[in-house]
Amino acid sequence: MLAWATLATLLGLSMWAFLDASAGRAVANQKTLEYFTGYLIELSLSADNMFVFSLIFTYFAVPPELQRRVLRMGWRSC
Repeated sequence: MLAWATLATLLGLSMWAFLDASAGRAVANQKTLEYFTGYLIELSLSADNMFVFSLIFTYFAVPPELQRRVLRMGWRSC
């Protein structure tokens, strides 16, 4: 998780530097803010998904050793 957050931060900073040099500081600030906002929204949605999975597993009393199998079965049906 830390590696992905570090890579996302480095990408955002490099995007800001590129846009600052080519399009100006106002555009760089706006686009970088949009990027980090989108990243944080996606991160919070993935945490929300984990909470929902936990609720479903608890409600249906899925044993921990079968939870991966249940997730893979759902993934294959898409």
